[in-house]
Amino acid sequence: MMLRTPLIAMFALFSLPCSNAEMIRGIVTTTLENDVFTGSDDRFSNGLAVTWTSGRVADYQSDSFVQDWAGFWSFLPGMDANSSDQYVSWSLSHEMHTPEDISLTVPDPADQPYAGLINLDSSLYSVNERWAHAWNLRLGMVGPISQADHVQIGFHDLIGAERPEGWDSQIQNELVLNVMYGASYRLYERRYDSGLGVRLSPVINAELGTYTTTIGAGMMAEVGLNMPDNLAVRGVGTSFQAVNAIAAEIADKWSITGYGALGAHGVAHFLPLDGPVFRDGLGVGSEDFVTTVELGVTARRGRFIGSFGLALGGSPADQFEDNLDFGVFTLSWIY
Repeated sequence: MMLRTPLIAMFALFSLPCSNAEMIRGIVTTTLENDVFTGSDDRFSNGLAVTWTSGRVADYQSDSFVQDWAGFWSFLPGMDANSSDQYVSWSLSHEMHTPEDISLTVPDPADQPYAGLINLDSSLYSVNERWAHAWNLRLGMVGPISQADHVQIGFHDLIGAERPEGWDSQIQNELVLNVMYGASYRLYERRYDSGLGVRLSPVINAELGTYTTTIGAGMMAEVGLNMPDNLAVRGVGTSFQAVNAIAAEIADKWSITGYGALGAHGVAHFLPLDGPVFRDGLGVGSEDFVTTVELGVTARRGRFIGSFGLALGGSPADQFEDNLDFGVFTLSWIY
């Protein structure tokens, strides 16, 4: 069994400059990822995160931390505040990884090792009428410091599930440091008098670091009723970045958008499978090439945004099973 968060972050970010008369001070998002949504439990995946996302950076006071933080990173490619609107977010996440057979005190060395991670992600977004750019910095720790063993054992005892016995063999404490860049382009969009809208966009991304090193590309299609111009939908492959909340506006009527995406990714390193970078440790190796499919829907009304998606297809753990399917649920509140 493996509890994991998705490993390849690829964003499809579509936004126009925020035009709300009412300033948005922030957006709080909770995220749950679990393969209970797909009815599979042979290689279970699970993750939890809480994210805070800013409103448009330019709407904050000039001496605010939000403005200072965005200004500090303004040298990054694509982060031009003169031609785009900017947004920042921070996300705290926790993840657990276990092998297939959790009853073994000494796990099979050829199987997925135990690993627990706790991460803090800081993201910057720059969006205009055609392009969206995203940068993410991940700082965290893998190992017993994450307390993943206590969390899982305690939860399994609470619900009467099988007790995981092999956490003493987990990957030991090591720093996690990762940088990601992603971009999307509004290739085609059409809106009809009925309120229906259609949008098509290619997406790209690359990650480098001790957590994962990948490069990928994909294509996303969206169809929606009262689809907002500032929609920022999760793209091919998912992450704990609450991208549905980027450039969000308070919706005065129901807005419902469905999406589908295809992606392909090259994987050079994935910590929960390949093991730590700076020390010898457990590792079984990851797949070099992964293809994925995503399907989902996002609903907006008033100050709330809800999104549910299914990630289907391959993963770097494909050597253990043909597919790794799981669901992603997010709920955001605008204030």
